[in-house]
This record gives sequence, C-alpha cells and structure tokens, in this order.
Amino acid sequence: MNPSKTMEDIRNALLKGQGNTLTKKQYKFAVELEKSRLLRQLIFLTFVSFLIAVILFFSLYFDIHNQNAQKDIA
Repeated sequence: MNPSKTMEDIRNALLKGQGNTLTKKQYKFAVELEKSRLLRQLIFLTFVSFLIAVILFFSLYFDIHNQNAQKDIA
C-alpha cells in the first residue's frame, strides 16, 4: 500500500465518490478493514442483546413466580 495515503484519506475518497483515484490494492485494504470492523460490531451487539434478553427473561420469570405465590397464599 502507498504510505502517502492513510486510511482516513482512503475513506474520504470513498465517501466522496472518488473511487477511481484509489488503486485496487488500497480499495481492497479499505474494504477488508471495514468488513472486520463491522463483524466485531455485529458480534458485540449480538452479545449485548443476548445479555439483555437473559436479564429480561429472569426478571419476568421471577415476577410471574411471585404473582403465583401470592395467589396461592390468598
């Protein structure tokens, strides 16, 4: 890769639609970096969503369990 172009320069060129000023190697490098960033973000958000679902499940489970216990007492 050409050291004179940083990742930020490549990203700006892609956002401005100046893709023809990039070499194939620079474009491929930018796409690979973006794919890996998106994959890490997807894994993180999936993990956080799973944790929230588990917390909500246990919260609802104990809520329903306590309501049934109160009905049995009354």
